Amino acid sequence: SPLFSGKPIMVLNTNQENYLSLRSFDSDGDSLVYNLIAPKTSESTTVNYASGYDAQHFITSNSLPVINHDNGTIIINPSQQETVSMAVKISEFRNGELIGTA
Repeated sequence: SPLFSGKPIMVLNTNQENYLSLRSFDSDGDSLVYNLIAPKTSESTTVNYASGYDAQHFITSNSLPVINHDNGTIIINPSQQETVSMAVKISEFRNGELIGTA
């Protein structure tokens, strides 16, 4: 299962690229793949985004947030101050087979 070596930075600078590293690894050496998803409010319900926002477009920005699917680094270039909700799904693969998600 993926482990996190620290908490991500949660304060971003406006009008510049911010690199958010999830700093995760797998102690078994399994491959991890990262994807932006909608945060959950319960086991079966996700947050309701305001019009124009969704899991991929969760912040007002100068360019779309980008996630590196291989290492989980997220590049965000916010254009204004705001509070946002985002979540990342980590899929774990062993020998090319999906063995779990977190």
